[in-house]
Amino acid sequence: MPELPDVEVFKRYVDSTALHQTINAVSVKSRQMLRGVSPQTLVQKLQGHQLASSRRHGKFLFLRLAEQGGVSCCASG
Repeated sequence: MPELPDVEVFKRYVDSTALHQTINAVSVKSRQMLRGVSPQTLVQKLQGHQLASSRRHGKFLFLRLAEQGGVSCCASG
């Protein structure tokens, strides 16, 4: 489990490099990291969308996807 400073550093990195960028590719390194979603479904849900914002709550980092065509697309964890 990451420590609080590590999560904050990663949040700042995501904010400065990935926000408002289109997701062109998704790579799932370990199927064990996914619950309730297949790697193929995750790729379909994320590709072509943009990260709208990030929020840290304790040791958890939440990323919100931008709405496209009036439909909000969010990944659940």
